[in-house]
Amino acid sequence: MILPRQDFLFTAAFRRRINPATAAGHPPGGSRRGPPGRGRHPDRHVDPVLRKLVTESDPASVSRFEFTAALPVKPWPDGRVTLLGDAVHQMPPVGGIGGNIALYDARDLCQALTAVHTGRQQLADALAGYEDRMLPRGFAAVRASRRYLTLAISGNPVLRRTALGFFRLCGAVPPLRQAVFAD
Repeated sequence: MILPRQDFLFTAAFRRRINPATAAGHPPGGSRRGPPGRGRHPDRHVDPVLRKLVTESDPASVSRFEFTAALPVKPWPDGRVTLLGDAVHQMPPVGGIGGNIALYDARDLCQALTAVHTGRQQLADALAGYEDRMLPRGFAAVRASRRYLTLAISGNPVLRRTALGFFRLCGAVPPLRQAVFAD
């Protein structure tokens, strides 16, 4: 994660929400002035390959979009259809949380369907059990994703640097990373 003064780079460059009063000056589909950060506040710690990737990107390929996060939902009536991943608990793409939770959902649903296939459980009961586990886990992840996004896009430079230091520390100390990001 790279946190320069205005934008942040995770797997793409993002900018905090623009005030609607100033958004009219931005062309649809994003800025055409080039990749964020070019010519401004160079970060001397950025890997040269990453710097080349950003500076040589086609400005037409850079676009902006709003992050969204699902609001918690109540369990739905039993049926033969269920949901997993972003279909039920969509979240901002921060730290791979959404992808990881979708994999947890898929594993849990697979185990539930295997129990049905082997005759250990009825379909309605297996799906209800899966949904009872998936909903709290998924929406806890949505809340975490929103917290981490808030830290990453904060306009407060002290908060941003503290967050970056914390994430780096978690990356360097496996027991801390496990304690903070464990399921």
